[in-house]
Amino acid sequence: MSAAGRAPGRPKPARILSGDRAMYSSTEGQS
Repeated sequence: MSAAGRAPGRPKPARILSGDRAMYSSTEGQS
């Protein structure tokens, strides 16, 4: 949720692959 506030232009930041991917597992985690 806080990630979306940091990146209003891009809802999926590159840091997702760092560890936040767990939250976006359905967005880019499986992709």
